[in-house]
Amino acid sequence: MVNSSGEQDDDESVDDSHKQNELLDALGPGNTYDVNLSEHFDLHDSMFKRRGGFKMKDHIWVLRCFTLYGTVLCYYDNPDIEKADPSRPRGRINIAKEETLVDMHSSKKPGAPTDFLITLSIYNLGHKKKWEICCVEKCQQIKWFEMLTRFNGKPSDKIIELPTLTSESWITDDSSPKKRSPEKKLEPILRGRESIVKDTKDNFVKSVLLGIIDGDLFSAIDDDMIMTFVGINVATYIVRVGSHGIVCVLALFMNLTLAYYFKHVSRPKLSFPAHTYRRRALSTDSACASTGEFPPSTLIEVLDAGSTMSRAMPKDATAATLKEHEVDCVETIAAFSNPEAAYEIKSHTYWNADASVFNLRTGPNYKAEKKKIPSTQALYDLYKADVFLSRQTVNQVESRFVIPKIPGVTDVDTGHEFVPPLLVFCFNLPAEEPSMMRSPTDGLSHVVVLFFTISPKVIEELKDLSQARPAVRLFARWCEHAETDFNFKSRLKALCVLDDVDNLGLPSFVIAYNGKPCLIQKSGTFTRHPTYIEMSVNVHHFSYLARKGLNYIENKFETFILNVGLTIEGREDDELPEALIGGVRMIQLDTKRFKFLEEYED
Repeated sequence: MVNSSGEQDDDESVDDSHKQNELLDALGPGNTYDVNLSEHFDLHDSMFKRRGGFKMKDHIWVLRCFTLYGTVLCYYDNPDIEKADPSRPRGRINIAKEETLVDMHSSKKPGAPTDFLITLSIYNLGHKKKWEICCVEKCQQIKWFEMLTRFNGKPSDKIIELPTLTSESWITDDSSPKKRSPEKKLEPILRGRESIVKDTKDNFVKSVLLGIIDGDLFSAIDDDMIMTFVGINVATYIVRVGSHGIVCVLALFMNLTLAYYFKHVSRPKLSFPAHTYRRRALSTDSACASTGEFPPSTLIEVLDAGSTMSRAMPKDATAATLKEHEVDCVETIAAFSNPEAAYEIKSHTYWNADASVFNLRTGPNYKAEKKKIPSTQALYDLYKADVFLSRQTVNQVESRFVIPKIPGVTDVDTGHEFVPPLLVFCFNLPAEEPSMMRSPTDGLSHVVVLFFTISPKVIEELKDLSQARPAVRLFARWCEHAETDFNFKSRLKALCVLDDVDNLGLPSFVIAYNGKPCLIQKSGTFTRHPTYIEMSVNVHHFSYLARKGLNYIENKFETFILNVGLTIEGREDDELPEALIGGVRMIQLDTKRFKFLEEYED
């Protein structure tokens, strides 16, 4: 059924919970199963699921029991796992055989019972349906999100690991007519998948058999196979009825299509283990770990900020300041932000960007004059930077890194309700060659995370906005309205400036864009947290030409010194001149040294 918002819903408007009661009545009073079923699921919890349809306005969120066994996700009418009948799930999906994308939301959806929402989007032959699940607490949300994101992407990109039954308690005495073994109860979940597949060596045949077993035959057929069938049928028809010229054009087209297929589509996919994560620290509610809420297969590495990339070694006065004070304090952050600070140029390191490198808008009458000048001091100072590989885009940095807590820095009162002491920017850059025929919005990514702390000078300016720089007033407005106003949020700009660009041997079209700003619109996700604001940028959303250009220069990064800065676009005279929010100076970045987070040692 399709609800009023156009989303597909898997619940019907008729409540069939009486079927569960009929089954229990048929078993008779006092008859229970011989084992505790909850012990044999990889994950199970009671959570709220959003129902759909025109008749569900009064009870749109219903408490259900969710279970995950291997790659099979089910939910049941009864929220109690011990009372639910696994043989009769209300909804069921094998997430390893569908194209799925899981999102974890940090803000409460209107009408939702809690703040801890997870959305599972399922794509099938161009159609999308969505499961919206509200968890009871934060640790439960993280637990399910980390488990389900293991299966993000298309079926061909996923590794299917079938759990095996080892406990003898699954074998029960069938002599009693009123008892039914738990293995029989779980039969719709298992569906004989191991017994049929175990004698088959060919992986493709396995995937087809598994699709047939689970009733999902079409999930074993991907888009490329469908397009091939369509192309062959169209070609056959045209050859039969078309002229010689049409046949020649078609032959050329088919040859180009095959060449493209063998070059891009048929390349073997990278496969990565889906269960090698470890947890070193928790960024949220550490009590969840002590209660054992996180099973081993869902634990992930949560690193301290700056664990994946080193800052360049300071010299002279900056090095002296570092010896005199602790690394994480006001004095050292200020020393690193000094434009005159000296440091060693070493491959695959970073430093604070000099704001004056970036030419930004100034008034009056910028629309006519188009005048730009070097930026004044940045509003925020760079604290730490991280770079790593991820199997999918990252839009919740707290699930990967411990958010910094620096006494006297991240806990200060900025003097403005909406301006935080800490800013986090997360950039997701495609790590694979872009395709003109496809525009995926997720996938293997180079992730760059930047942590910025507010400048003491800006705190002073925020005490009296009427006397503050126009850029400070504009930034305060952006912090206040970006969460709810898409147009205002879209005024965030990113700029990249290459040092000595004329001598890097780059094409003229790349040189022409050096220092040009890029507005972050649909690709940006703004998230407000109690002590910081996070802005995630998904470059997968950029145009094909932009992604192709980025891919072209990616292998040359190790020869670059790249300055990346962020600012808010000023449009009227009272918003100019612009000023840099913050920036980073990437020194000879080597993408071959990017690693997955679980590969970094404690």
